[in-house]
Amino acid sequence: MKLKTEQVLKNLDGENMKEGENRILTIGMVLSGALVSPGEKKLNPIEAMDRYGLAMDLRAKKEVELSSEQIVMCKEAVCQTFSPLISGQVCIMLK
Repeated sequence: MKLKTEQVLKNLDGENMKEGENRILTIGMVLSGALVSPGEKKLNPIEAMDRYGLAMDLRAKKEVELSSEQIVMCKEAVCQTFSPLISGQVCIMLK
């Protein structure tokens, strides 16, 4: 699946979500943050490198090709890290 990383997340009123005062929150920012956040599961070195590499791509590129395994990894990471307002939108975007 091709994911456009600059898709903007919305608040409950349909307005662009922001991080701080001015920075608009995109799916690339959210996923890259979730992938590098410590989760409940201990990662082996290969998993850690895979997550780090994907997080860097999500920050640097406007579009990223995701495998089905990467989609599952992203959904799990974002659901462990963020509230349903954010994780729900991300999971819908990752269908």
